[in-house]
Amino acid sequence: MRKAALLSILMIISIAGTGTATTETSPSIDGDFSDWDSDEDVQTDAGKTLYFTWDSNYIYIGWDGTNWASDGDFFLYMDTGTGGSSTTKAWDGTHTLPFAADYGLIAGGGDYHQLIDYNDASSQWDNAASNPGNSDVYWGWGSDDDTEIRISRSDIGSPTSVSMVVYAQWESAQNIWASFPNQNPASGSGSETLTHYFRVTSLTSGIAPDAIPVKENCAAGQYSTDNFESCTPCPAGSFQPYTGKSWCTTAWGGQYATGTGNTGQSACAAGSYSPTSGGASACTPCEAGKFQPSGAKSYCTLAWGGQYATGTGNTGTTDCVAGEHSPSSGGASACTPCPAGTFQPSAGKAWCRLAEGGQYASGTGNTAQSPCAAGSYSPSSGGATSCTAVPADNYQDQAGMSWYHACPSGTSTSGVTGSDEASDCA
Repeated sequence: MRKAALLSILMIISIAGTGTATTETSPSIDGDFSDWDSDEDVQTDAGKTLYFTWDSNYIYIGWDGTNWASDGDFFLYMDTGTGGSSTTKAWDGTHTLPFAADYGLIAGGGDYHQLIDYNDASSQWDNAASNPGNSDVYWGWGSDDDTEIRISRSDIGSPTSVSMVVYAQWESAQNIWASFPNQNPASGSGSETLTHYFRVTSLTSGIAPDAIPVKENCAAGQYSTDNFESCTPCPAGSFQPYTGKSWCTTAWGGQYATGTGNTGQSACAAGSYSPTSGGASACTPCEAGKFQPSGAKSYCTLAWGGQYATGTGNTGTTDCVAGEHSPSSGGASACTPCPAGTFQPSAGKAWCRLAEGGQYASGTGNTAQSPCAAGSYSPSSGGATSCTAVPADNYQDQAGMSWYHACPSGTSTSGVTGSDEASDCA
């Protein structure tokens, strides 16, 4: 009695276990899902179920409840290696894929199907060298509306891993009405951006297809270096405005991207810059002696001669005041007082003028020159800081002169200097 009960339990367990299995399995292509295991119906969307499995030679796809002669067109895209395109083949329009696909399968009308591959050299989708034969496909038709497909792994580059999306769109428009993974949009409203995909990291045995992870494209501000197994925020100084990318863009000169995970860059403010080499995480204030009146610039301009830019972060320059100057080479952070013997009556000048003959400019920072008094002079070469008394036996009876008169013959000033009248000669 106990043996009979134990035998019955074992039979129940055995019967219950026939509906589940792990890869590898090889269902027949006959429009009958009875030989598919229960863990091979992967997802449901819009009332349709997607089936998926593989063996050492083929990838198998199933789709139930659709008459492809009237219900729409079928599309499968796969990423099996390097290269490829993230834009689908134009078929009443295009969609954006969550990966760069190498191969695809397109079917429509219930009697047409074509395996396609992406030609990286010519940047276009071409018909693949091999196409599944009639024995490799069973398209849902009429009352038997279950679809089964098998694709030779050797026809798609003999992959050991695969990323995959599957969808159906209207018969004569690009509107998607069912999509797998079912997290992808199927709004029936034109071009779509598909963001999720199935990712099989190893097409080997012992895997339950319904346990295959659904991956989401890296979001804007992120990138992947491992074929989207994981996503990393863009580092400081870079940005990525799009989803599903394997790189981040270096912030341009005159821009910056602070922190991590940037989806865009920001312009440097006036008074600051970032270098043309790019990659700035912050902008640098213009150094003393420089300025930048505009935003989004990769350089600062030297303050012009006769101008100065004090401190840092200048958006403009300031004129040197009268009595000061800055050199014509530019870049002054402060103006310099005109040295003794020179003067500058105007603001914003890059030079100082020598005091003229008969004039002088005492001390520094002079805005004007002064005439020598009668009885004194300064040389015609100019630049005098003071005037010199007329020597003995000479006189100068006018102010502002660079020369003097000798006493008439037979007269003298008796050794006195600085004579300012002819009558001083006697």
